[in-house]
Amino acid sequence: MGSNKGPAFITKVTQSIVKALRVTWKLHCVYRPQSSGQVERMNRTLKETLTKLKLETGENWVSLLPFALLRARCTPYIKGLTPFEIMFGRPPPLLPHLREEELARLSTQNLLKSLQALQSSATSAQWVVRILREEDAPRSSPTQPAFSPGDLIWVKRHDPGSLEPIWGGPYQVGLSTPTTIKVTGKRHWIHRTQVKKANDSVEGWRVQKTRDQLKVRFTRCSS
Repeated sequence: MGSNKGPAFITKVTQSIVKALRVTWKLHCVYRPQSSGQVERMNRTLKETLTKLKLETGENWVSLLPFALLRARCTPYIKGLTPFEIMFGRPPPLLPHLREEELARLSTQNLLKSLQALQSSATSAQWVVRILREEDAPRSSPTQPAFSPGDLIWVKRHDPGSLEPIWGGPYQVGLSTPTTIKVTGKRHWIHRTQVKKANDSVEGWRVQKTRDQLKVRFTRCSS
């Protein structure tokens, strides 16, 4: 038998009956994968990535979906493996390995070889960083940042719209306690786990003229 992990299926009474009848019950979704917890978590990751890409580029989410899928499939998870590696048993070939006759046709052979060497070095460095983090994890303990009146913070939204940022603000801290924060513009107190500190610098865009009178250049700047 197979089902999702609903409260009616994971109760002790139900599981005891299943165990007594020697029924093999797998708590997952067989005929409705869209309601699986792992599928819902991946959909959430895709929506967060699409939101960031849409805010940065302003493009349509349909054209940005391949980039979000590429990032999700090539991102290592808890075990240090990407979904691509789990499926195909090898790292994703982000840079192609071309033959000698194909390399001869390219005008940027040195750049391609440099990128291939950089990818190999980055893969080796990921394993070293992972080992160091596992060694330092028991010794380090998470600490909450300190908030003082006048600081700028971001407040988490519990009901964001489609492809909208999860964090709202920034808001200015009015009062602060060890567990809650009061910000200007909101009547209720907010728990410390629902906020994060905003950067002191304010990002903006700078317009620069070019030699072509019909073109301008936009650069990101912070003040």
